[in-house]
Amino acid sequence: MTIANDLVLTYSRPGEVFRNKLASPEESRSFIYLITGCLLLFLGEFPRLVQLSATPSSVVPLEARVSGYFLAIMIIAPLIFYAFAALAALALRLGQRRISWHQSRIVLFWSLLVVAPWTLVLGIARVAPGLHIAYVTMSWAVFLLFVCLWVFGLAQASRLSGDPEFGFQ
Repeated sequence: MTIANDLVLTYSRPGEVFRNKLASPEESRSFIYLITGCLLLFLGEFPRLVQLSATPSSVVPLEARVSGYFLAIMIIAPLIFYAFAALAALALRLGQRRISWHQSRIVLFWSLLVVAPWTLVLGIARVAPGLHIAYVTMSWAVFLLFVCLWVFGLAQASRLSGDPEFGFQ
């Protein structure tokens, strides 16, 4: 299946999609998920960066804002996500869960990619006048969706590794 089909299918049948993703041992796929998710996060912030640079009191040009945010999202954030996936795998291993480092990465990166398109909508809501409440509500909803998908994916990974009491049915 294509990534776009899997993204849509994750909302209706997340267990099936996570099992398919976890069955692939390729590290390159997880890296592509991470970089694509980070790129969508970057694009979602672009309207805010333009709005900040368009204010009369702004002394930082748009090019500087965009390049700084690009560095943060495309270079530094992936390193942080890799560290976070490693910490999650380590915590689960300390809790006697059998999950591999690769499974932890693929679940975290896929969860990020699934919620990343919503940041494009958040970027528009953030700069639109009068939508502050909607922006905050949607931000929390996207964050909760990310956490739910991540936990569900970790449960699927643990279940595939032979740890049935942690996995969801």
